[in-house]
Amino acid sequence: MAGEAILHVFLLACAVTALRYRLPLFLLAGAGVMATFSRSSIIAWVLLLFMLVFKKTLPKSAFVTTAIVFGISLAFVGQFESYLHSRQEFEDASNNLLSRLNFFSSFTFDDDSSEERADVIRASWEMFLQNPIFGAGAGATQYWAHRGSTHNQLLLLAAEYGIFGIGLWAWLLVILWKGCFFDDRGLQLALACIFAFMSLFTHLMFDSATYWLATFALISVRYKTSPIPWTNGLPQGHS
Repeated sequence: MAGEAILHVFLLACAVTALRYRLPLFLLAGAGVMATFSRSSIIAWVLLLFMLVFKKTLPKSAFVTTAIVFGISLAFVGQFESYLHSRQEFEDASNNLLSRLNFFSSFTFDDDSSEERADVIRASWEMFLQNPIFGAGAGATQYWAHRGSTHNQLLLLAAEYGIFGIGLWAWLLVILWKGCFFDDRGLQLALACIFAFMSLFTHLMFDSATYWLATFALISVRYKTSPIPWTNGLPQGHS
């Protein structure tokens, strides 16, 4: 959730950030995302890099700059692993963190989080197949035999509300896709893609992560231009 929130706020902040400051802000957001050890958020951050450069929201030099910063960061991975091993009180947590880091080199899912996600994905899919029209009812994935819920917003809506839940998810995606809040169309599409991608890894978008609900209300307002248009790095009307 922390990684998702960082990416979310980064995109919204770009609406009031001059172009020359967006790359440093993007790198700062990346540092925060890396510190969460959330694989989905890290992958989403990388996808954002390609998307925003392609849409010219970030300069092409972002690839080189990000690669340099990422390369420097890798030099400290070994020291970080040694630090984790040296702290006995972190034994359980360190094994989980190292398994997450190993994913990017071996692409294996052998940590506790991945195993739990696989179990609840199968369970929620089976629940949807048993009740495909109206679903199993609100809260059905909260009071089942598994420790956690679906870890997937789309599957939660499908399991609890059936095809109507899938339609609700698609409708919210359209709100973001067709909105006109951002003056930069690349940011509008990026926010829609972040919602769709992160929906596959969290089920709390409409629960504790209420900033998504506020975002749908904000993005649905159809400005012809950005609420704070920028000219030469400064808001219009300011010098």
